[in-house]
Amino acid sequence: TSTSSSSTTTTTGSDDGDAGDEPRALRLTPAELAALAADPPGDPAPPYIHVVTDARDAERVASILTSSLCRGRVFACDTEVAGIDIAKESPCGHGAVISFTIYCGDDVHFGAQGLREGEAPVNQLFVDTLLGGDADAAAPIFAAFKPFFEDATILKAWHNYSFDRHVLGNAGIDVKGFAGDTMHMARLFDSSRGRVRGKGYSLESLSNDAEILLGSAAAAAES
Repeated sequence: TSTSSSSTTTTTGSDDGDAGDEPRALRLTPAELAALAADPPGDPAPPYIHVVTDARDAERVASILTSSLCRGRVFACDTEVAGIDIAKESPCGHGAVISFTIYCGDDVHFGAQGLREGEAPVNQLFVDTLLGGDADAAAPIFAAFKPFFEDATILKAWHNYSFDRHVLGNAGIDVKGFAGDTMHMARLFDSSRGRVRGKGYSLESLSNDAEILLGSAAAAAES
């Protein structure tokens, strides 16, 4: 997805590439890094989220995603991006992925330590590819997840897929295995949401809409 909080700056260099190249991170300008650093630090990650910050852990976690344990699942994926002005620029060759998230079920454990009796799995992934602006450190992290993202047999659902696919393409990843786009599903569910009702189709807006959430719960209960 593209978000207002992470898409207000503009990348000026020419360090962009086509999908299929060796994975790498676009380099943010000093001004863009300073803008990101000015944001107040968030709360520590909840215990059910595993944060990846180095290549070794990225390889370990990516091997779980492509293992037999996760075969047959649909993976929810999302990106956060900086270095793009979405009012003026397309994601083709613009925008650096500063993090991405993956989820595929409550029962999958991504924690570095094994589960002890009674413990809940650490079942959500947050992958940090900003790393203080160190594009060289981010490149092997992208490389570790490249086989997962490029495997057409591993189905993935997105929110605004075309944007996510292009910004990952900027990092040399040719995303395959499309399963669905929740933004366009929301448009099919209620095409008047934007202009008539003024709510929009952002992930934040949809996930905070009780009508959407209750409707989904009711449909699941009936099935």
